[in-house]
Amino acid sequence: MAVLIWGLPPDSATRQAINDGKPLWSTTDYLLADLIDVSQNTTWVMANKDVPRHDQSKPPKPYPRPGMDQPKKANITAAALMAFRERTKGGNS
Repeated sequence: MAVLIWGLPPDSATRQAINDGKPLWSTTDYLLADLIDVSQNTTWVMANKDVPRHDQSKPPKPYPRPGMDQPKKANITAAALMAFRERTKGGNS
């Protein structure tokens, strides 16, 4: 079952529900964040190229990505699936 769930697109309702309602990032999202980092670093290098090292500004911080603050172990359990089912159960069942 876990293999099927992890095979769903990152923006599917099931994957978001298991991730506490937070949207998941796709490969495209990570690539765009990488491009932002490269652009910011290039701008920083060019702005500081003729500045003595001790007078240079701080390098830019990386664009925030999911899981950067705290490593989260991805683990789908039967209890998590049952909790998801209870949260999303409509009046149709």
